[in-house]
Amino acid sequence: MSLLRNNKILTTVLLLGLVCALLLCGIRFGHELKNSKVMLFMSISDLELLSADSGMDLEYYVNQFEGAGIVVADEIPLHGAVGLIEDDKQYSHNPIEGFNSAAYEGNMVRVFHLIPKYAARYAVLGYDGPQEIENIFYRAATDRNIRVLWMTPFTHSETDELISDPRPYVQVAENLSQRIARHGLSLGSGFSAFERYVPSPVLIIGVFWGTCAACAFLCLSVFRRFNSLFMVPALALCVIAFAAAPELSVSGFSLLAALAFPCIGIWYAAEKLEITGKDIGAKPIKNYITAFFCIFGVSIMGGLFVGALQSSSMYLLAVYNFRGVKLSQILPLVFAVYIIFRRLYGGNGIRGVFNELLGGGKFLMALFALALLGASVLFIFRTGDGMLSVGVLEQKFRNWLERVLIVRPRTKEFLVAWPCMAIAFALVSLGGKRYAWPFAILTTVGLSSIVNTFCHSRAPLWLSFTRSVLGALIGLAIGLVILILLRGFGKRHPDYEKSAG
Repeated sequence: MSLLRNNKILTTVLLLGLVCALLLCGIRFGHELKNSKVMLFMSISDLELLSADSGMDLEYYVNQFEGAGIVVADEIPLHGAVGLIEDDKQYSHNPIEGFNSAAYEGNMVRVFHLIPKYAARYAVLGYDGPQEIENIFYRAATDRNIRVLWMTPFTHSETDELISDPRPYVQVAENLSQRIARHGLSLGSGFSAFERYVPSPVLIIGVFWGTCAACAFLCLSVFRRFNSLFMVPALALCVIAFAAAPELSVSGFSLLAALAFPCIGIWYAAEKLEITGKDIGAKPIKNYITAFFCIFGVSIMGGLFVGALQSSSMYLLAVYNFRGVKLSQILPLVFAVYIIFRRLYGGNGIRGVFNELLGGGKFLMALFALALLGASVLFIFRTGDGMLSVGVLEQKFRNWLERVLIVRPRTKEFLVAWPCMAIAFALVSLGGKRYAWPFAILTTVGLSSIVNTFCHSRAPLWLSFTRSVLGALIGLAIGLVILILLRGFGKRHPDYEKSAG
């Protein structure tokens, strides 16, 4: 807080950026709120395939499907809108020959096509029916702004047998209609399409300026110095960059915000850890809660900056996407290693760092380092497009969370980051700071994850915010329990009073 008070110019620019970000997010939320109609479609040719396999009349299938709210036609009735069929990676859309989606001025809608690998998710994960296919449709509609769901015939995951019984299809439609209603979406014969929307250049540049101020505060936090005069050319450069290359500058400043805000948060957490380790009378629970809400707020602010910059209809339709997901995860982690070691162990320089670490036992520290490296690699490879698949138990747990909660919080936040932060505060308060660094560093996972949630611009803004809040509340509760237990049963290191003094 002292940094904000002592640097009024930077604080003013940061607040200006925040106001612009909130205005852009408000406009984006209004567009997303109107985008509430979902169509579930199946072609006549696919119904004929089911009819031929079962021997039942085609008219019977048509009546059953239409009665469940499934639109049946020769082709998808787009009513003049352009349908952007989502690609196999669920990232953008399949190219349309001779069509430039970025330059098109008319209405467009995202379409999810149940390709064979998804249609074969019948009776998987221990389910006996189409539950996972229903989950796939549910996530497409709620998480990725898709408003046309193209259903195709299901096949059994083990036997490849065609599922020609109409009841599973009807079951999916009826269950899906009830589930998406919690998100304010309705399943019917029509769909919502996004109109072309380009955010105000003035508001975008305002967010650029706020991002520059955040970077300046990061420099002040780490190096204790920053010449405010540098802001003048920086702010002018923002205007020039946007005028010369609007989309490239939006991508660049989105990445900059995704890096700066988590780093500010981890710096603040490291400072609180240092205070807790030096002050015998410090209250670790109070410090943990204070640090938690501050770094959560900073991360949400970063998320709103990214969400505001990516508020055009091109981002909501996934024509444009955030670039640099892996980089936005790796660099804050590298910064966390630097700042945690510096704040906790750097009082006597590099030699002091090594003395502290080796004092904890070479084998134990090597084990911690290996665990941290493994967890970090696993986290990075599971981020973004995902090079590693989700296990059966974890996927079932995710599905359960989706049904119990309106939005599934990210497990890396409430099961990793916030509990690790609590363990770090507990260890530091007990004089075991040489054991705290792996847990403190893993806290970065949560900060980066929150901002990364908003980087998925095809997800509704309110959903990203709710996901982050739920993860924070659950993680805070778990962290407090861990902190109280460790404080209650842990023993203070005998040299703590001496080292703290």
